[in-house]
Amino acid sequence: MSMGLFALCLRWLTPWQAALCALAALLHNLYLFPHYGMKKLERPEEKERGYSGMIGYPAVILVIIVLSLFWTILDPGWALPFAGGHLLKWDWRIRLGLAVAAWAFLAFGDAFGALCGMFLKGPKLPWNIKKTWSGLLGFVIFGTAGAYGVSLFVGASTWHGGCLFWEGYLPTDHFSILLIAGIVAGIIETLPDQIDDNLTVPLAAWAVIALGMVNIPWWINIAESSTNFPWKPGSLLAVLLVNAALASIAFWRGWVDKWGFLLGLIFGAIVAFGFGIPGYALLLLFYLVANGSTYYGKKVKEQRGIAEAHGGQRRTGSVFSKGFVPAIFALLSFQAFVASLATYAADTAASEFGKTSRGRTFSIKSWRVVPPGSIGAISLKGTLAGLFVLCIFGAMIWCWCWFSPLFPFLPRSEGFPFLGFFLATIFCFFFESWFNEWNEPRKFFSKEIVHVMLGGLAGMLTYAPEIAKSIWLLLRGTT
Repeated sequence: MSMGLFALCLRWLTPWQAALCALAALLHNLYLFPHYGMKKLERPEEKERGYSGMIGYPAVILVIIVLSLFWTILDPGWALPFAGGHLLKWDWRIRLGLAVAAWAFLAFGDAFGALCGMFLKGPKLPWNIKKTWSGLLGFVIFGTAGAYGVSLFVGASTWHGGCLFWEGYLPTDHFSILLIAGIVAGIIETLPDQIDDNLTVPLAAWAVIALGMVNIPWWINIAESSTNFPWKPGSLLAVLLVNAALASIAFWRGWVDKWGFLLGLIFGAIVAFGFGIPGYALLLLFYLVANGSTYYGKKVKEQRGIAEAHGGQRRTGSVFSKGFVPAIFALLSFQAFVASLATYAADTAASEFGKTSRGRTFSIKSWRVVPPGSIGAISLKGTLAGLFVLCIFGAMIWCWCWFSPLFPFLPRSEGFPFLGFFLATIFCFFFESWFNEWNEPRKFFSKEIVHVMLGGLAGMLTYAPEIAKSIWLLLRGTT
């Protein structure tokens, strides 16, 4: 918690000075700290693995500072589109706003979550009996409050007479984004089987804040966005009823367990609220691809002993790991939402079709022939199936974009970043195989956490071409 107070220094540091300070802290913890104290503070599992959270802490702060620098270049007019369409003049302190808020969640949210869990105790979380609801609530409340206060202090345009002054920026809108970031980061912190939540918590918070600041979600300012609702009351009710019916059928047929049913019901409702009929249609496409792929060639998979466990039933972890990220993106960014869903669908199709392949299966990491169903293995049949699924999603998005007059929140076909979508999804499609094979012997992350990270990465990478273009214009001196 005390390390989080250093975030206040970013009020006076330039972005590059802040990055150099984070780099100095990382080098200190790597090469100097072990000689006079770090070994005494390491946990037993850290000593066994040869990795310490005291290395991850400054490393992830450095990463989010650098990411924030690149992310804020997205605005080609050198003004950030903050809440409600208000423009805030470019200021170097704003470049650090994303990093400071994410840092505060790590420093204050994580610490107060632990304190609340230890002293208040209470019911355990169903997905992690080592964590409590009081700890999660403490993370969200104190983490959000800390992120809000620190980001206001660091990002204020002027500081005069003990008061903060902003230029056209509405702090109340900023708070709503931070609250969602707090909930997301808090849930990520409670997930079991991750090597270090010092890495996952601030990155998850940063992703939510970054998307919220760039896209200006329609729900931020209802007065100005009322004509751009992704739904009408009647259509929303109809989609919610369809969602409830489909979730009930899946539970009745035994396709999901009871917690999977509940999560699917919640995630589907969030998507319907976020993107209406188009968003739910894409979610339904993902479900059909994932479920159909699981039951494709089931006898062959069973004979080979590589069929999905529990008869193909989607348990709580599976539903959460591939539904949580799209549900959050459904409140923040259409292109990120689509990319995460498409990546999950392609991954499932490639894996399930690949298990039935009669051809050779390769390790993408070592490029050696391995048995079908091996961790990280790829086959021609599975790869083609996954790429075909990505094309289906691309075609469906193109169709929806042409109907954008019916859905004002959707971009027109020329406005959707198809290049970013295909680059992000194809990269993550192959990266997931490599990363799973790398992670398997080390057990740094569980399968569920890998899926969460993969979906988040796919969504954020859709912005890569826009960032590259803005950097190119910057280097050329064009604004």
